[in-house]
Amino acid sequence: MKYVLEQNCKEYELMGGKATALSKLGRVIDNIPEWFVVSYQGFDINNKNIKKEAEKEIEEALKNFSDSTYFAVRSSARNEDSKDNSFAGQFDTFLYIEKENVIEKVHEVYMSAFSDRIETYRKENHIGEIVVPSVIIQKMVNSEKAGVAFGANPITSDVKEIVISAVFGLGSSLVDGIATSDTYTILHNNISKNIVNKDYYHKLENGKIVKEEVDDKLQKEQVLEDNEIIEVKKLVETAQEYFDRFQDIEWAYEKGKLYLLQSRPITTLASKEQKTGKINVFDNSNIIESYGGITTPLTFSFIRNVYENVYIELCKIFNVKNEKIEANAQIFKNMLALIDGRVYYNLYGWYGALSMFPGLGSNKKFMEQMMGVKESIPDDLFPVPEATFKDKLGYLNTGLGLAKGFFKIRKMTNKFYERLNDALEDKNINEMDLYQLHDYYYELERKLLHKWDAPLVNDFLAMIFYGQLKQKCKQIFKEEENLIHNDLLCSDGGVISSEPAKRIKEMAYIAKDNKELLELLEDEDVYYIKKNLPKYTEFNEKIEQYLEKFSDRCLEELKLETENLKDNPISLYHSISTFAKRIKNNKVEEIDEEKTRKIAEQKVKKAFGVNYIGRAKFNYILKHARYLVRNRENLRFQRTRLFGRVREIFLRIGMILASMNVIEDKKDIFYLEVDEILFYIDGKSTTNNLKELIQIRKEQYEKYKNENPDERFYTYGAVNIGNDFKNKNKNNITETKDAKMELKGIGASPR
Repeated sequence: MKYVLEQNCKEYELMGGKATALSKLGRVIDNIPEWFVVSYQGFDINNKNIKKEAEKEIEEALKNFSDSTYFAVRSSARNEDSKDNSFAGQFDTFLYIEKENVIEKVHEVYMSAFSDRIETYRKENHIGEIVVPSVIIQKMVNSEKAGVAFGANPITSDVKEIVISAVFGLGSSLVDGIATSDTYTILHNNISKNIVNKDYYHKLENGKIVKEEVDDKLQKEQVLEDNEIIEVKKLVETAQEYFDRFQDIEWAYEKGKLYLLQSRPITTLASKEQKTGKINVFDNSNIIESYGGITTPLTFSFIRNVYENVYIELCKIFNVKNEKIEANAQIFKNMLALIDGRVYYNLYGWYGALSMFPGLGSNKKFMEQMMGVKESIPDDLFPVPEATFKDKLGYLNTGLGLAKGFFKIRKMTNKFYERLNDALEDKNINEMDLYQLHDYYYELERKLLHKWDAPLVNDFLAMIFYGQLKQKCKQIFKEEENLIHNDLLCSDGGVISSEPAKRIKEMAYIAKDNKELLELLEDEDVYYIKKNLPKYTEFNEKIEQYLEKFSDRCLEELKLETENLKDNPISLYHSISTFAKRIKNNKVEEIDEEKTRKIAEQKVKKAFGVNYIGRAKFNYILKHARYLVRNRENLRFQRTRLFGRVREIFLRIGMILASMNVIEDKKDIFYLEVDEILFYIDGKSTTNNLKELIQIRKEQYEKYKNENPDERFYTYGAVNIGNDFKNKNKNNITETKDAKMELKGIGASPR
């Protein structure tokens, strides 16, 4: 036949989605009611009628069925029940149709392609063409029990659960909503049952569907016996095993035999808000100071590796045993997350790392203070266990590690500087080829990222001594406690982070009375400025010295994609010019930090009076706080140097790859991850078409600009599926199977 296709036919494009699914399933499942399908080509779209030849073929196919047979007549569009568009309930469906009325109903199904609801659906789903469906004619099952089954929970998106809904009589009562259904949720063969009071059911009477009351004895009885529940479960599992996707099936029991009526993929799992699975907590309230806004794949992949390595190093410093570190290796890989292109702390990773130290309860607040998060994880989501005797013994071991770091911090810092200077020694990156750049990056990893001891220990010690200083000042100076501890730390010589401002001020004084120089610094053409600056010898010498030492310092300096002063010093030129004019107009307020510090010291001396022991203890804390805070700032500057060197390496790689037409532009390198770049060089990459990969990433990052994830939020299950990255009230953070779901969209029938 030309237009009528039998159920074992393989002309799937002509059969449409539903018929194709039935045809394929018929190869592995025997209990599918007999059917055939009329191709969409049997419809004349110009005069909107069934072709005469198609009518004759339908009549011929119907001869294989007895005159008492009832039929279901329903659509099977080419993209119906597909993974992208289900068209569920959009086309007309007719149940329990007598033989002589089948052709009429086939025509009505065809014509439903031109309905207003189909037009709306096409527009909402960006489907351009008019979709005329093929039409299935299938023998109806006069069922005693019927329903649907889902291979994954359609409400919670839990892929471990199978959900079955069942009613007495015909399945049409479930579709029409006149019958309440039992729900059986199966997890690992354990059946959870929600047995409801069933008032009505549908039955077939004289060719018509009739609504009847359920017998009083059956109203509170479960529809399916346990063995039938397992049989339906196996049926949906067979269907999804065949299609390699979770399926939504319709089933029915007639005279004790289970029939599969249809199967289609579940298309809504990824769009549901999940309420089950692993809970994660993401927070960026502090990390945005370094990684604000959109952060590229290169930067994130680099810092992800940095955090993993440095916190493994921290555990070693604090005497955590190697076997414990190895057993918790996954924790260190989950310190950071990238959500819609933005960097977040994964707090469960941090709390997991903290749990390796004894006395989690007392350390929890300290870690949160160190990270700068504004809100603690609720104890019911991350319960703090009572400290055991073994934990208390562990305090000693951890304390010894910290004490060892305290007494060795100066020596540790000196050795760190030696390694740093050795790794960052003057190397002409612009003379390196790809493999030399590849090897140099790994050298930096080996020499620095795996030995980041001094900055880590110093940060911890600085936090401790700064906290103690603040606490002491609070006890002594009730009214000034929020300021005086900072006054005592200001004007501490040797803080490298204060040097750029001093140098800019010095250059501004040189330039303030030179009108031509100021006009030059205000120009917008950086190349023009560079060309003419050598005429101003003293000033140019100062600029060159500044750029030699501080060209890596800029806003968002830890993001590799950020343009620094080495690339473009125009912001430095403009800053000097602006400052110079303010000096000339007497609009610069001079702050004497040394005087502020001396006043604070006098207040301390006066407060202690003749209490020399108390004053000595205070000065001990102050002395170490000053050293550690100063050392912290200087070590952070060294971190900037390292990040600057890494940036140089990858920009050089980008230029070489762009020149070899591997990528379009050298800055496209920022859209690749570290390993993707290095593996490409040494032959381990799984994707060599870097241009297309970069283009995909650029398109994705363009979309990220329109997203706005909250500062803190919770996710369930797989992070990027079914989570909206919005903060929810903590009281709503529960794992529940009874969650109410609001459905939005066009009303539709699953048939």
